[in-house]
Amino acid sequence: MRTTATIHHRVGDYDAWKSVYDEIAPTIQVPGGVLDQAVLRDPADPRAVVVIHTFASPEAAQAFVAREDLKAVMARAGVDLDTFRLEMLQEVQSGPPGA
Repeated sequence: MRTTATIHHRVGDYDAWKSVYDEIAPTIQVPGGVLDQAVLRDPADPRAVVVIHTFASPEAAQAFVAREDLKAVMARAGVDLDTFRLEMLQEVQSGPPGA
């Protein structure tokens, strides 16, 4: 079963953060085991960002979020680390409703 990491945090400037997020896709996300990703943003507070990454296993997800280079990139991107919240969820069911 796949594992989804849901990351909630605030950023100093969304456009600056998004530029760095896009930059690290080939160098950190793909080699780090990210299979799928989504970025969500609160329309009432554009600095509130949720990132969803899907991994093949809980071990791959844990290894990714523990990467030292990821922590450095988050700081460079303007993530307010005091607001960082991580949830690790294992897939139980997926597909169209009723499947």
